Amino acid sequence: MEYYQPMITKVLDRLQSWKGKLLSIGGRAILITHVLQIQGQVTTGIGHHGVPYVCHRKKGGIGFRSLHDVAKALFCKLWWKYRTKPSLWSSFMSQKYCKKMNSVVVQWRKGSHVWRKMLECRDLVEHLIIWQPRMGSSLFWYDNWTGLGALYFLIAQNFGVDESVHNVWDVVYGGEWNTQRLYEILLEEFAEHIIVNLQPPAAQVVLDVPVWSLESKGQFSVRTTW
Repeated sequence: MEYYQPMITKVLDRLQSWKGKLLSIGGRAILITHVLQIQGQVTTGIGHHGVPYVCHRKKGGIGFRSLHDVAKALFCKLWWKYRTKPSLWSSFMSQKYCKKMNSVVVQWRKGSHVWRKMLECRDLVEHLIIWQPRMGSSLFWYDNWTGLGALYFLIAQNFGVDESVHNVWDVVYGGEWNTQRLYEILLEEFAEHIIVNLQPPAAQVVLDVPVWSLESKGQFSVRTTW
């Protein structure tokens, strides 16, 4: 609370400078919301606790979102960009913090505050990113292309992960699922789910498409993370 005191004072000073006849109560509420959300984006990498008086009405507040929730939503957006939009930044983060491990399974040991918060959000949103097969470029074990989650986490430890299978196209033969291979590397229930419910990737040079499952258009939106 003490950390946010300068910001609270700044907002209150701005409120006092308004003339009541220029803005209705509803107008003031909208303006306060925008100011606090902008401040939240600026302090995303620092703050951890929402300001009490901006919380939900049911909790005694006046209906504004807490800065904690805003920060979490923005870090979720950052993870979405990292996972689905290849860039110089995403390559740098992967090389710096993941080395030879996949970012879906890597654990935070040391590094920036931003990377640590991204990993925290990973556990919240990764299963909501569904990769729709086109040419089968999705990572077989780590991308959620089946709708069940990453297969890496669904396989029993004593069953093992076949590291010779990297992408979805590795289990496709002649335009059809290689059923024998699927039954060899997966538990029967998961192999049957793929064979019965999913179409094998087509022979086209189009990368698999990431879809945000909470949005009808498939694109990530901050509002769906509240």
